[in-house]
Amino acid sequence: MRKLFVLAASMCLASAAFAHQPEGDLFFAYQFADGNTPVADGDASDWDGVPDSYTLGNDLFFGGGFVEGDREQGSIVPSDMSITHQVGWNETDNRLYTLTTVFDDAHNTDRTGGCFCTDDAIEVEVNMDHSARADQNVDFANGLAYKYAVPPVDGAYAFTRPVAGVADDWLTPGSEWLDFGWSFTGAEFGESTYTYELSISPIESFAFEGNLDSVIPWDLEEDDLFHLNINVADIDVEATYHGFWSTSATSWATDFVLDEMVDGATAVETSTWARIKAQYK
Repeated sequence: MRKLFVLAASMCLASAAFAHQPEGDLFFAYQFADGNTPVADGDASDWDGVPDSYTLGNDLFFGGGFVEGDREQGSIVPSDMSITHQVGWNETDNRLYTLTTVFDDAHNTDRTGGCFCTDDAIEVEVNMDHSARADQNVDFANGLAYKYAVPPVDGAYAFTRPVAGVADDWLTPGSEWLDFGWSFTGAEFGESTYTYELSISPIESFAFEGNLDSVIPWDLEEDDLFHLNINVADIDVEATYHGFWSTSATSWATDFVLDEMVDGATAVETSTWARIKAQYK
């Protein structure tokens, strides 16, 4: 129970500065051992050793407000779309990792104007300094969104915010800052399950001009509290949101903690290890 006591104390001290999103919840990023980190290639097998308690499932996701009636947490219909997320990290490599699987009864990628917002997509939003939404991306970029719509259309599949196009020459998959991989089973544009993997070198901030010299990296450490939000867009009819499922009710910020190194037995014994109800918020 040491972990609970440490977090309870730290959250009490920080309660004036931090409001947890979703309200009352904290989620945990699994710490990968050195030499055992996942490769962002769309093959989920290197996550097999992560305890199930780190998996976020349908009961936790909010509708995001794009579609009338789908805002309530856990209201997703599994026969229409079913989602899982896992988040991990490694101190030596200084990387964050995400794994998302999405079952969809109809996968859609048919944009014609270049906007990924008309396609099924995944969006991973990261704010390492745990800023309030109003304080993000004001004088510099410190709330970064990594957005992907696959299969590619005319070679395009990766989109970065808030500086679309400005940092594209360095903040791209395959760079030192970012890797992305995906795969699918089933029908490519029908009923299918898509797997998305990200490996992110965390950034505290950089100038809006996108100058690489302005980048301030973030050094990951155990018990870091940060924002990491994952959204999944469901477009069943061209350019029309059928659903927009998020780890946050606002689609803006979800609270994660970089977990300590745990063994499988410890994590399994604590069924709520990856999601502690923060009565001490």
